Amino acid sequence: MQKLSYIYMGILIVITALCIIPKAYNYLAANPETIRTVFYSNIKKDFITTSKSENSSVLKIKDSHGNVYSMQEYDSILPTLWVKQLAANNRFPDSINGIPVTAKEVSDGNFVFQSKSQNINCPQIKLYQLLESQSERVDIKLPNDVFRINKYGIEFIIKSSNGINTIKSKQYTATLISDGFVFPHSAIAGNASSKKNYDNGFLIADKNGKLFHLKQYVNTPYIRDISFPENQKIKEVYVTEFKDEKLLGFAIDMQNNLYTIENPNYKVTKVDIPPIDPNTQDFFISGNIFDWTIRITHPDKYAYYAIDAKTKKCILSTEITKENQRLKGLKFKSSQDGWIFPHWE
Repeated sequence: MQKLSYIYMGILIVITALCIIPKAYNYLAANPETIRTVFYSNIKKDFITTSKSENSSVLKIKDSHGNVYSMQEYDSILPTLWVKQLAANNRFPDSINGIPVTAKEVSDGNFVFQSKSQNINCPQIKLYQLLESQSERVDIKLPNDVFRINKYGIEFIIKSSNGINTIKSKQYTATLISDGFVFPHSAIAGNASSKKNYDNGFLIADKNGKLFHLKQYVNTPYIRDISFPENQKIKEVYVTEFKDEKLLGFAIDMQNNLYTIENPNYKVTKVDIPPIDPNTQDFFISGNIFDWTIRITHPDKYAYYAIDAKTKKCILSTEITKENQRLKGLKFKSSQDGWIFPHWE
């Protein structure tokens, strides 16, 4: 028995060491200067990087050529990002690159979007709320039911009784089938929050990877199929509800290409960047009416792409090596999923 207790204690010591030693090393070996942000400037036609030392409160701002800028210059070379600050100081320009703009126009066109693999590779509650997209009131109200999708169709479940709303379920199922939807679904995305200005409903990929748009419009189903180049099958979808209402969402196909879906004409455009695997890679988009900055996370680096907002073509790209090459160790929660389970990373 004593020998067995020594074995258990040895195993516990090894597990503890695998957890603590890498964490301690990564903390002690951390680079004192950390890159905070990278944005594309359409004034300088270059990426502008900010970094800050752990031992100093001074923010360093420079471009890829090493030119250093003050905070006021930083505001001016990124007028779409710092529109509120420039407007508050009466320094917002009348035009950007020769195009007349107002602070409100620029502000309404700004958006931020983020996809994290951790939010995809985690337990999902496969019940969804379909809001009324044409509400009679200004505020959006949550429905009294939720829906789920199975191989037979779509089912609406009444919250108060857990019973099936048979009439509504049959109505939506029949409409989806008549539009070519094949049950069950392979991907779905929507934003069920009532804290928003409008509702774009759901983007749903069917069993065959074909994409559809589903909304409730004046208590009736609104369904449209969305055509992709070369009939690409969809792996992952994202619904967006940005202030300017120009985008319906994003989609990633089985080859990991990123697409935008415009609203309301359903125009699909491939974004001119390398493939993104949403199951293993995080990506971030900061957009304005002129250009987008896209950051894709790799194990050892960050890749940045400046994208023309109209054509979705790449203007400029750069890569930044991660400051700290971290020592791998035993963790019980991974950065790539939401499961509590031993991971080696």
